[in-house]
Amino acid sequence: MRQKKTCFFFAETSKISLITDIKGIPININLSKGNINDAKIILHQLDNLQNNVNIKNNNNIFIGDAAYDSNNIRNKLNELKLGYLIADKNKNLINSYKLNDQHRELLKKRYKIEITNNKLKQYKRINVRYDKLGIYFINFIYLAAIGLIPN
Repeated sequence: MRQKKTCFFFAETSKISLITDIKGIPININLSKGNINDAKIILHQLDNLQNNVNIKNNNNIFIGDAAYDSNNIRNKLNELKLGYLIADKNKNLINSYKLNDQHRELLKKRYKIEITNNKLKQYKRINVRYDKLGIYFINFIYLAAIGLIPN
C-alpha cells in the first residue's frame, strides 16, 4: 500500500522593510528575520542609502511611525547627511521642528507606505512565504516592487 506524500512548507517569519519616496515607489528594500527590532533594520538600510548619490541631501525628510522614533536613527541620519526624521506619533518633536505647512502636508502622506506594503502583500507568494531560501524570496519581492513603478 502506497503512503500519501505530505507537503510541508518552510515556516520562517520575515520582516520586509521598505523605504519609499513620496509617491510610494520603493527606494530600498530589506528582508530580515522577524525577531529583529525595526530600529536596527532601518540603521542597516540607512548605511545602504548613503551610497545612493540621488538620496544624499541634508534636506530629506524621513517620515516613520513610533517604532522608528529613536535618537540612534536621528544621529545616523545626521551623521550620513541624509536629512532628518519625523515620527508621526511623537507630537512634541513635530512641534519642536517648527514645521511649515508644506512639511505638515508631507506628514499626512505617510499612508503611501502603507498602501505600498498592502500592494506587495497582495502577492500570495509574499504574503505567505513558500520559499525556503531568503534569496528567492527577496528576488520575488524585487519583481513585485518593479510592478509598483508607474509608467
